[in-house]
Amino acid sequence: MKDHRRRVMIIVWWWTYGGLDAPSDVWQVEDSAGGDCVVRIDQRYSDNARTIIAEKAKEYLSDSQVFIFLHRNHGYNGKAIQEILGEIKNNQTEATPVRCFLFGEGNGSLYIASNPRGLLGTKGTFKAQRINGITQWIDATSDSDLKFLKKEHFDNVWQAYAKAFKSKVFELKEDIFLALSPFLTRQQLKANELYQHLRRQENKLLFLRLLSFTGKLRKGSSQERTLHEQENKLGRALDFDDFSTNLTAVYNPTTSGIYNDLIKEINQNLFTGTHEYDLSQLRDHFTGLLESMPGEVYN
Repeated sequence: MKDHRRRVMIIVWWWTYGGLDAPSDVWQVEDSAGGDCVVRIDQRYSDNARTIIAEKAKEYLSDSQVFIFLHRNHGYNGKAIQEILGEIKNNQTEATPVRCFLFGEGNGSLYIASNPRGLLGTKGTFKAQRINGITQWIDATSDSDLKFLKKEHFDNVWQAYAKAFKSKVFELKEDIFLALSPFLTRQQLKANELYQHLRRQENKLLFLRLLSFTGKLRKGSSQERTLHEQENKLGRALDFDDFSTNLTAVYNPTTSGIYNDLIKEINQNLFTGTHEYDLSQLRDHFTGLLESMPGEVYN
C-alpha cells in the first residue's frame, strides 16, 4: 500500500555557509501534494544539538515520515544516532519509525557530486558543478527565494535511502561470495583458510566492510579512515556505522535476531577457528536477513 503521508528530511550539514542564520529553516518540495520538505540544521554534535534534532523530528511525527541525516564532520557517529533515536522513541509508533543516517566525505546519494539527482551541492548549498564528460551546473532548487526544491531530486534521494540498508547488506553478501568463489566447489573447508583469503590485499576493502558490519571496526582508527577514503573515492556508502541502531529502531525484533545470528556466524566461522565449515550456512544467514527486511519501509 502506498504511503501518502508527508515525507520530511532533516539534514544536519554546513548550512550556515549557504545563508542559514536561524537554528533551522524549511525548504518545501515543488508540486508536493503532501507537503514534503527538507529541514536544514547546522549544529555540531552536543547534548543540546541532539535535543534540537530530536525535538524537530517530533514536530513532524504525527503526520509524517522522517529521515534524519547527520554529518560525520559535525561530530556525529553511531552513538549519536542511538541517543537521538532514544529521545524520539516514545513519540514513535510502528507505523512511523524514524530512520537516521550518517553521511559525509562527499559521497552517497545525498550529494550531487555522486548523484546528479542529489540534493547537497557545494558547501551549504543545493547546487554544484558536476564534470561528467562535460562540465555543467546542477541545481536542486526550483526557486531559491521562495525556498522550493525540485521534486525529482527529493524523490530520488528519498527512494535511495528508503532501501539503503537492505541494498548495502545485499551488496556485501554478493561481494563476499564473489571473493570466496574459489572455495565454493570444495567440500571441506577450514575456517582459517577463509580468513586468510579475506585478509589478502585484494580483499582489504571487503574485509574492512565486514569489520564494520560486525561492529569490530574501531572508531577513529586508521582502518575506519581507510574505509571512509574508499567511500569518497568510489562514491558509495560502505560503512555500517549507522546500521545496527536503525535495525533495532526500524525493523521488527525477528530481523534484529537474524542479524545477531549472522554476526555470530561470521565471528565464529570467518574471523576465527580452524574447524571445517560449510559456506552454505553463511549464505542462508544472509538470505534470511535480507528476506526479513522489506525492500522499502516507505513508498
